[in-house]
Formats: sequence, C-alpha cells, structure tokens
Amino acid sequence: MSTNKIDLTGKRVLWLTLKKPPFEVMVTGEKREEFRKPTKWISSRHHQKIAGRYKLKFYDYVVFTNGYGKDKPYFIAEILGFTNISHAGQKVYKYSNGLTVEVENGDYIILIGNILEIGNYENTGNKCIQTNGCRSTENSNVTEKPCNNYR
Repeated sequence: MSTNKIDLTGKRVLWLTLKKPPFEVMVTGEKREEFRKPTKWISSRHHQKIAGRYKLKFYDYVVFTNGYGKDKPYFIAEILGFTNISHAGQKVYKYSNGLTVEVENGDYIILIGNILEIGNYENTGNKCIQTNGCRSTENSNVTEKPCNNYR
C-alpha cells in the first residue's frame, strides 16, 4: 500500500462533512451513496446558473471529513455522479452500525466510487478498518481487503 497522498491541485473537488455514523460506514465502502436534502447550498454544488440556464457541475473527487479541522479523519473518493432521487414516496436505508437514512423524492444522491486515500483515521479512536484497497496515510491503521458491499 502506498503512503503517497492524492494531489488535488487543479482538480475539481467536492468537500463534504459527515457526522461519525455515516463516516464509519462510508470509509469502509459499505455505504456507497451520500444523500443530501435539496438545500440552496447543496444545489449550488450540483449546478450553476449561467445566462439564465442551469449547467451541471462535474467533479473529479469528493473529500469527506468527519468534523472540521486539519486533524479530522477524512477520505478521498472518486465521484461517479450527482443526481436527484425521482422515486415516489420515501425510502429507508439501514447500515451495519445502526445508521438509518430516510430519503425522499427530490433529495440529492452523490454516487461514490473507489476510496483512494484515508487520512487521520487514528483520530476516530478506531484501530483498524477494512477498505476496498485504497491508499492510506496511516498504513498501520488500515487493512486492505476487497469490499463486496458495492451496489
């Protein structure tokens, strides 16, 4: 496993903060989608208005942090897409750590690809995680193992 950090210089990066329960299931690859309510802020990350027309924004990577600050746990992943939910009614997702996420029509979905780097993981209080074969800045804290939890 390499300890090189991903160079984000000149890349289109979406930065998002997560609470601990979602971070725990996303950093392992179990949760491959991030759901966000259609607030003005997240809408501005999805598209921009140019000359009266909306244009979609595209990203190279998404960086998720667990809290704020330079010492907070983070991971960098490929971003596969950014869309809206268009099903009727409400859907509930349940994860291994007890996290339950309810999504509704109009909510945004951010589709996550491979996790490429994990950093400051020792700051979560956990000693080891299993990932989908990503790079880590803390080799002693991450065990590489293929993840079979992709949808």
